[in-house]
Amino acid sequence: MRKAIINATGVQYVRDHLTTLPRPDQQATAALKRWSSERGQPLDPDQVEVITLHYQPDGARGYRAAITQRMTLTEAILANWQGESASNLAGALFGEPWAGTFPQGRVTFVDHLPAPGQWQAGAGYQVFNGLFRRQRPQRIDASTQVQIPAEAFEAFIWNLDLHSAYLATLDRYWQSAFESHRLTAKLAFISACNKQVQEGSLSDAGRKLVWQAAGLMAPAPGHQACLLNVYGYLANDAVCISAADAPLTVLYLPGNSSPLLEFPNLDALRDWFGEQCQDADKRRALKRYFAQADRPDGLDFSGLDTALTGLGVYPAIHHRSPNRAGFTTDGPWAPRDYVHYRPEHYSPPITGELFHALTVHQKARSYSEADFIVTSQAQVNKGKWLGYLNNTLTILAPLAIVVPELVPLLAAGGVAQLGLGLDRAIHGKGVEQQAQGVEQALYGVFNAVPVLAEGLANGALFRVKSENFVPPSRINEQLGYPLSPMHAPQLPALDVA
Repeated sequence: MRKAIINATGVQYVRDHLTTLPRPDQQATAALKRWSSERGQPLDPDQVEVITLHYQPDGARGYRAAITQRMTLTEAILANWQGESASNLAGALFGEPWAGTFPQGRVTFVDHLPAPGQWQAGAGYQVFNGLFRRQRPQRIDASTQVQIPAEAFEAFIWNLDLHSAYLATLDRYWQSAFESHRLTAKLAFISACNKQVQEGSLSDAGRKLVWQAAGLMAPAPGHQACLLNVYGYLANDAVCISAADAPLTVLYLPGNSSPLLEFPNLDALRDWFGEQCQDADKRRALKRYFAQADRPDGLDFSGLDTALTGLGVYPAIHHRSPNRAGFTTDGPWAPRDYVHYRPEHYSPPITGELFHALTVHQKARSYSEADFIVTSQAQVNKGKWLGYLNNTLTILAPLAIVVPELVPLLAAGGVAQLGLGLDRAIHGKGVEQQAQGVEQALYGVFNAVPVLAEGLANGALFRVKSENFVPPSRINEQLGYPLSPMHAPQLPALDVA
């Protein structure tokens, strides 16, 4: 039977840390409550849905209708909801109300409306967007409809600017939770190592490199940890770990269920990275480790997006539009040249404690990403709430290995499930079940695979001391404690700090 990769004390520490996270969904909810109260109709945003439906006449039976979109008001803000216009072109040009009218008479809801006939002109249905209160059983009619036009709700979303309020939540988070962020990052790192040792996806040599990076054993000569870079663009939390006495390299990619990837040498890591870039979904996943501001091309330099695409098509040449702005030229992107590019210059060894350095990087990234959301082009600005949400998910990603309730939240992108997912992650199971419950579901797209027939020996697992108790040792052929205290001494809650 596998041993728990982290004990209940460590799991609870991470769950407690989750209560301090910046919560854009809570800010959205508060703003909606103020707005609806000002309109004289106080609403609970999580108990009111914005619904788009298509409907058509159904003879004497009234109307048939199919719901094409529905979400709570909080979800709508985070998803930057836009309704479907019921107006024709002339109506749109003259700014007429576009949300449509609810059908008058009996309405029968179906999954799909029948397709229009071969000779039928137009869409064959009408559109309505409206706000409805949730209830059981659900009714979508005048009795549950909220008398706030969908046009007004969409305008509220588009005009909502809580950037200053969001920055204030970041200020509070980093002022109060910097140290717990650092320690949760370390707990997640050690838990990943324990898990992969047990499953056989990390060798003993790799395990030693990881322990040295975490400060759990003395470093070997030339041991170093540094942030990965692509064409000089520095990752925020992808860490390369190596030592001078052997070419073995471990790459830490948090946010995956087995995030410690082992390579015989740095060039093997570079080749693997280039192979991942051949897949569009994996390229998108890799971008998560880098700043959004690094992605677009400049006038005289290539951005991260171009670099990743070029790495994926190598040895072919990635040809960009001849009409692009600027003076950049096309050419081959050899992974061994541009992955971990000039590390002595762009990826210097991290000095001091690894997790303090990663926390400093994460803090800086959280502010730069928030500023990028509101200063970049209009289409990004209009999706600002989704950007704020992604900022929070970036902080959460490494912790899923400790708190498995976060896995569905990360997999879904979090737009609809942030509040519920975090609530489950914070409260979790009973204390005794929490550590044993960390049996990892597979998540993420960059996972180490087992290469050993069996996991390493039990002694290769690092254990956070359990529940503050120091066991007695044998002294003068008897079990006891030095100087014979009356009670067992107590450790701090966590001994990996």
